[in-house]
Amino acid sequence: MEQPGLRTWAAGEVLRPSDRAGACLVAQDTLVHVLGPQAKPSASSKGPKTGSGEVGKLSTSLTSRKRIKRRISRWDDPVYWALDLETGGLDPRRHGVVSVGMVPIRSGRIRVGESFYSLVNPAQEMTAESMTIHHLNPRDLEAAPRLQDVLPLICGRLSEGVLLVHCAMVDVPFLRRACAGEGLPWPRPQVVDTMRLLARRPGSEPRPPVALAGARAHFGLPPHRSHHAMSDAMATAELFLMLVHRLKARKLHSLL
Repeated sequence: MEQPGLRTWAAGEVLRPSDRAGACLVAQDTLVHVLGPQAKPSASSKGPKTGSGEVGKLSTSLTSRKRIKRRISRWDDPVYWALDLETGGLDPRRHGVVSVGMVPIRSGRIRVGESFYSLVNPAQEMTAESMTIHHLNPRDLEAAPRLQDVLPLICGRLSEGVLLVHCAMVDVPFLRRACAGEGLPWPRPQVVDTMRLLARRPGSEPRPPVALAGARAHFGLPPHRSHHAMSDAMATAELFLMLVHRLKARKLHSLL
């Protein structure tokens, strides 16, 4: 049953800007599962009857293991942390992180209230091109925390579940190098890349644009503020839920 005062949007539904603060998106099949009436187990869905003695115990044990394996391998079982980094350039060896945005997806729902965003005062210089893209300059970042203060907050979240990004080949090298530079262990999360998922199109559908804004427009998702870490993280989470429904994904491994 839906909680009083809380509206739930199905993936793909257009949200008004006033809705976004409390938005909680779910994939369509998850919406039915979570919010629909509790189905009574049918006779066919019940596990096999077990015998008595050791044979019965063994049968029960194997059945339980199978059920646990099916449960933990569902796509919506782990926590996903959608992440976006804005950086001072494209080379993680010479450029640093200037802002980070993260938003979790729990049980197939975006949890806006748990979002994390921070500016970062980089030790490295910023390229002029990067400043024209994300509109952050050194003066904007003077009072921001240093990377060594922000990175543990990022890694703590990543250790909780799956890292969700749009274009892993950009974000992941920056994160790994940042951890190495600060002497922190890399959490080694499983990584889901929405850019790679875009290439998996059912049937003969035309391939959508790979850019985040273009891909969202292709599927009818509303425009967002590009090159802002929090906005891009949210946009990635929304696109991910759309793709899960489009690809009819059921298992986590099918998204990796």
